[in-house]
Amino acid sequence: MDNIWREINNKIKSSNIFRFPYGKIIGMSLSKYINKLRLKGYSHEETINIINRHPNIKEFKSVFPNLQKKLEENIQISVCARYGEQNSADKVKLELEGDKDE
Repeated sequence: MDNIWREINNKIKSSNIFRFPYGKIIGMSLSKYINKLRLKGYSHEETINIINRHPNIKEFKSVFPNLQKKLEENIQISVCARYGEQNSADKVKLELEGDKDE
């Protein structure tokens, strides 16, 4: 294994990101749920609030109160990341469409 892959592997091993089983909690991946809400026109703030009010998310928080803060942080980071990625993709798409006109 070369140095770059060794470094990546070490970062993955040392990652302290807690992975929540969203498929089991809300019935789909968090990314899919976020994208569905985004396509319905919700802002990222509204999406965060909707996800946090989801009945299964609320139940998870009540069953595992020690994970509530991590769950909320994970949701916020995930929503911001998905919206940021999509905004970047939208900008690239517009640039590419502009190039076709020239």
